[in-house]
Amino acid sequence: MNPSPLPDKERAPSLKRPFAVTTLFELVLMFTGLQALRLWGVLTSWDFLYSLPLSISPVLLGLSAAFWVALGLPLAWGIWSARGWAPRATRWAGIAFVTVHWLDRLILQIKGPQSDNWPFDLLMSAMLLISVIAILALPKARVYFGEKP
Repeated sequence: MNPSPLPDKERAPSLKRPFAVTTLFELVLMFTGLQALRLWGVLTSWDFLYSLPLSISPVLLGLSAAFWVALGLPLAWGIWSARGWAPRATRWAGIAFVTVHWLDRLILQIKGPQSDNWPFDLLMSAMLLISVIAILALPKARVYFGEKP
């Protein structure tokens, strides 16, 4: 009888967590923490943000940050505890994060001198996605998540 309420493939393996997976976990936590700070900033500066002539509502800023926090926390937990769904969810979350970032940058942000750094931003976006995909493709990471290497 299986003592765990989770199916065998959903339980964390007894393998040691690979360094690359730990790094990915920390990356997800960092992005989640930044979004939590963004949410905190929106909530604590609500009146000020409403007084600005922004093209985007503080409500949307807060909801966006809350969404990424709500996505990031279970994703980090899934990576840490080697859940079978975590690699696929992490890949899709990375693609979604970069896509939303670039939609925001191209559509909503005010054009000005700060928009001249798009090559650096593009490089960082590509490096983020490549890093996530590469880490999850490593044989040790695949074994850790219960995938066939």
